[in-house]
Amino acid sequence: PVLRLKWRPDPKAASYHLKVLKGKDPGTVVFEGSAPKPESLFPPGFFKQGSYYWRASSLDKGHKVRREGRLIRLEVRLDE
Repeated sequence: PVLRLKWRPDPKAASYHLKVLKGKDPGTVVFEGSAPKPESLFPPGFFKQGSYYWRASSLDKGHKVRREGRLIRLEVRLDE
């Protein structure tokens, strides 16, 4: 299925920066990009089984970080 990451909107944000890591400290970046609204969709099969960590930060019109989001754990388990 499609996986949707959603976060709390920042009313003053022009856009958002999303970063997804496989593992933690420092982790391997598996996705890094921008989103115009507070959510991002990933196609089936994008995430393999395991632990991921993600953070969405709000950006101002100049693409500077307004507010850095907290690091959130995502555990992916696949049915066999």
